[in-house]
Amino acid sequence: MKKLLIIISIFTIQFSILNSEDTWIKTYDPFFGDTYATEDVLICQDGGYAINGYYDYSDFTWEEHWGFLVKTDSDGNLLWAKVDTVSFMSENESLAFIETDDEGFLSAGSSPWGSYLIKRDSLGNRLWSMFNDFHVETMLRAVDGNIILGGIRTDNGHPAIRKITQEGNVLWNQDYYLGGSGNGKIRSVIQTSDGGFASTGLTSGGGFNMFVLKTDSNGDSLWCITYDGFGQYDEGLSIIESTSAEFYVSGLLDDLDRSIYGILLKISAEGELLLELNESQSGNYYTFFSMVESITDNTIVGYGR
Repeated sequence: MKKLLIIISIFTIQFSILNSEDTWIKTYDPFFGDTYATEDVLICQDGGYAINGYYDYSDFTWEEHWGFLVKTDSDGNLLWAKVDTVSFMSENESLAFIETDDEGFLSAGSSPWGSYLIKRDSLGNRLWSMFNDFHVETMLRAVDGNIILGGIRTDNGHPAIRKITQEGNVLWNQDYYLGGSGNGKIRSVIQTSDGGFASTGLTSGGGFNMFVLKTDSNGDSLWCITYDGFGQYDEGLSIIESTSAEFYVSGLLDDLDRSIYGILLKISAEGELLLELNESQSGNYYTFFSMVESITDNTIVGYGR
């Protein structure tokens, strides 16, 4: 569930269990904000939910723009809500987070002045925070318990992957020159069935192009393909691996007239483009944000706007 619909002063989260009547809707306004925007929702180890994002608040004398992390129980009842205030930067946004082994949380965010990491315990109490010289767009917990960060290397602007411990210690860094000026970013990264990683995002080259990158377990590149939809701004936003070890990648194509279309690519385990679906001829403008694979009937379920 990505980029949930935001209405002034509330954000609404709906969870549905298939073949069940156990469905509910909860709304929250923990910071008395004017606008809330959510990034991610996680099902936690205790069966509850955690949500991150940012909120805006303003009056005639004061404006605020802060990242947040919210925790609920399994019925959606609010347990705690925390703001990502850090002493070394202001006006930040929480862009990604994961739950750690101790049922705490590691959040990553950014502002115009840099990026940060915040570690919280299971009750939301802050354990530590640090400046992060890596702009994070996506996070995952690897099978070995360490954390993978996907995003941008801030010193050269290249798409990059960083591996850290749950305490924030850097294990390795990899950045990737994929064409053009080298600028770009990773928007989604997964660990693959062979222990490596697959990612998607955008890279420069005649505008910005969508890419799919496969690496080994140390982040060394094995193959990469780029997709140039209209030569303007094409971006991969989500990647999943199917049970048959193929990859599905969703995102957007931005036409020269600023019309935006959703796109879905199917790619083999060796990097061969197998299928392309887009809405450029339909007149329907939307973005294809995220996907899951349905185990029962071999279909892809996606979300967009």
